[in-house]
Amino acid sequence: MWPSLFSRYVLREVLVLSAICLFVSTTCIMLGVVLHQLVAAGLGLRAFLEMLPYAMLVSLQFAVPSTLLFAVCSVFGRMAADNEIVAVTGAGVHPMRVITPVLLLSLVISPILVWINDLAMSQGQPGLNRVVMHSLEDIVYGFLRSNGSYASQSGFLIHVEDVQDRWLIHPTIMITGGTDTTTIVAEKASISLNAENETLVINLVNWQSDNGTAWSLDGGKDSMVLEMPLEKAARKSRESVRISEVAFSEMAVVGGDLMREKQTYEQALLSRCSTAMVSGRYGLFSDSLSLNQLAALKDIDRRKFRLACEPWRRWALGFCCFSFTILGVPMAIWKRSADYWSSFGVCFLPILVIYYPLFALGVDRAKNGQWPPFSPFLGNICITLMGLVLLRKVCRS
Repeated sequence: MWPSLFSRYVLREVLVLSAICLFVSTTCIMLGVVLHQLVAAGLGLRAFLEMLPYAMLVSLQFAVPSTLLFAVCSVFGRMAADNEIVAVTGAGVHPMRVITPVLLLSLVISPILVWINDLAMSQGQPGLNRVVMHSLEDIVYGFLRSNGSYASQSGFLIHVEDVQDRWLIHPTIMITGGTDTTTIVAEKASISLNAENETLVINLVNWQSDNGTAWSLDGGKDSMVLEMPLEKAARKSRESVRISEVAFSEMAVVGGDLMREKQTYEQALLSRCSTAMVSGRYGLFSDSLSLNQLAALKDIDRRKFRLACEPWRRWALGFCCFSFTILGVPMAIWKRSADYWSSFGVCFLPILVIYYPLFALGVDRAKNGQWPPFSPFLGNICITLMGLVLLRKVCRS
């Protein structure tokens, strides 16, 4: 049935207020995300402009549910305070005729937000990281000019006495790989970015290296080019494939890769166990190779649990729009306040206290394999049930 005139009026009020709040909140969150990256990494204007579209995707996933809740609480709180709901009920119109179009609107927005969450996780956050990676040359120079040193979590460190133009004066470079550490000193060096190969190129002049035993002079006045992968040179190390950044369309492929990787380790471990039983070399059960294979199997199981939980997490975050709306509408009517922030605060309090802790608990347990993959929906179910109870009471009263 087509919405009545009053229902269309309510929908228009909710949509207009949602659009205004969404623009303001998205802009604030987007600038906050970008400025945080700029301050943390010391990037320039070019990186700022490149980050904006990715930051918009990241900010939308947080802004849409809160702005819809604010609009719903504001509109229905003002209508209840002005006795418009009472007037409509007195005219013989059931309150659900007014509320249902707004609930359907939130139900339509929810799958759109799921799609936005998928884009934000698979393209937005990786895009921000990629801009930071490709700006690594400026980041390194910025840290060296201000602090005289730069270090990453992957065992890459540079210390210089001075920076003159693009030259590093008397640099000391330490590269750690496993238990080995290589130290390189030079008269001067320069840094450049090879974006095609995604490496940080260090040109050394008059350099010496130490492999942990003795110093050796290599090259004399000749230069040497040292290439460092961006993943190793970045300040924050990252996994090669992060489950949280896998798109919906790629999850089946990643799941198949994990199964094949697990079968490979299982077959290798089974082969070692068979060899140990036949030959009587029982030490093979607990040697370093077997322990590493067992650790790899545990890591694969951990990633499988995370992969199984990830779709449910995104769907739960998307459909929180519907859960927030079904709770916000009756609470705003019950509060009967024309003050926007008062109505929003009353509605947001149970969401803050109940929804987000339950959601975080469900995600944490599902990622560990202790609870089923659909556990992130616990918060949605709880908030929706609370909203249905309140909606029933409001309609009866």
